[in-house]
Amino acid sequence: MGLVLVLLLAELFLGTISTQSAEALGVGSLSILPSQEEYGPRSWFVHTLSEGEEGRDEMTISNDKDESVTVLIFPSGYSTKDSEIIKDDLTDSLRQEPGHWVELDKTEATIPSHSSTRVGFTIKVPENANVGEHVGGVFVQEIDKSTAAKATGVKIRLHIGARMVINVPGDVERSLTVSNIRHAIDYTDNRALRFIFTLENQGNVAIGPVLDTEISGTWGKVDEQIGNQLQVVARNETKDVESKWLKSAPYIGRFVAKFKFHLGEREQFNKDGTRTMLPDEVVEATYVFWLFPLAELIYLLTGIFILYLLRSLWLYTIITRRLRTKSKLYKVVKNDTLTSVASKFGVDPRVLAKFNMMRWPYELKTGDELLIPVGRMDKHEWREQSKALLGNKEILGGIFGSLFRRHNVHGLVDKVRGGGPITTAPKQSQKGTVKRPSKVDEMVALTVDRGDTIQDVADFVGVSVEELIAINRLKAPYRLRAGQELLAPRKKSTERRRK
Repeated sequence: MGLVLVLLLAELFLGTISTQSAEALGVGSLSILPSQEEYGPRSWFVHTLSEGEEGRDEMTISNDKDESVTVLIFPSGYSTKDSEIIKDDLTDSLRQEPGHWVELDKTEATIPSHSSTRVGFTIKVPENANVGEHVGGVFVQEIDKSTAAKATGVKIRLHIGARMVINVPGDVERSLTVSNIRHAIDYTDNRALRFIFTLENQGNVAIGPVLDTEISGTWGKVDEQIGNQLQVVARNETKDVESKWLKSAPYIGRFVAKFKFHLGEREQFNKDGTRTMLPDEVVEATYVFWLFPLAELIYLLTGIFILYLLRSLWLYTIITRRLRTKSKLYKVVKNDTLTSVASKFGVDPRVLAKFNMMRWPYELKTGDELLIPVGRMDKHEWREQSKALLGNKEILGGIFGSLFRRHNVHGLVDKVRGGGPITTAPKQSQKGTVKRPSKVDEMVALTVDRGDTIQDVADFVGVSVEELIAINRLKAPYRLRAGQELLAPRKKSTERRRK
């Protein structure tokens, strides 16, 4: 069918074909016109027929060539392939194609040189035809059946046609019902918002509504979209029709969409031969809906879950590292300090304090117990330790519980090991009072180890670098040497009644 047919239909539907223009379509001196004698002068096939009514008409096909031609004859709604006429599969029932109402007396003719032939046809309007104007056409397609053409198949040479208009008179009844509305977010189309309407046409004409949409949210009007052409709904048809919101979709919240379905102006062909222009009719509907960024929420929860797993892996590493550390129990004696105990066992005071979860000022009391790290288990020792742990459901449950709760991991491990590290947490007295750290009014001396920095010492005593520099009147670049003594604040304790 191709571009020639498209251009032809454009000319036909614009109503610009006259007798002369129709003859001008006869490229190569082949033309098609409505027969003139019986029906009078005309350039179109025009009929007014009611539902169920029949009519007759005739076309004249002229060949002014110096050779005879063979043509295929077919109405609109049909196509050709290999010299065969094929009825189009109109899956869209709303297109009541008038060409399907035409029955040709013959579909192929051979026309001698400089002569013409007449082909009659019958128009049968179906009982369910839409009231109003129906536009189609009748076409002639030249084929080449020469010996040379047969060697490579039938060759199409020329395609022309004439316009056909069938008016079905009657009162236009437009009845469009919106029975259901729903929405969807298409994440494959840049998070496009789509509305799906279930439309029911109970009138006697096909309806192609034009939709106006206005969306409002909690804080007022969001935006509006005017003049969105929807699919046509045939008479007595119920179908789902989709409308895409062409602007940015709202993100989250409760929204109200107000819809106006414009049925449009329509020309009515009256049975007395007159015409009436019907005004636009509007069907309104309101739809309340919620939008929630489900996909984004899934991504967020997935990210949180991954971070939680990483945290649990980190805690598991801490637990296993501490479990694999061999230690021995040391009971504090009089005049022991953290530094002196660390020196006895060749352990860094900071490591000892951290291993026993001590806090500044790291006070030791006679009788306190410290866990002293003395090395790591070898593979055989750790294998035996693992078997023991896996065989104890209470211990295993505690370890897994610590992975998924905010839990003191070191305390759990020490409980598993059966040890009891020293802590500076205050003990409750019989009178219900608790000793808590108070104001700073005393200093203690610290000895700097090799490699220590001012930041290391500040972290160790739990004060800021600036405070440590001010107390010791240090000067830039604040380099420390092994054996150097620094003063650090020591906090006294006062009694404060528990609430």
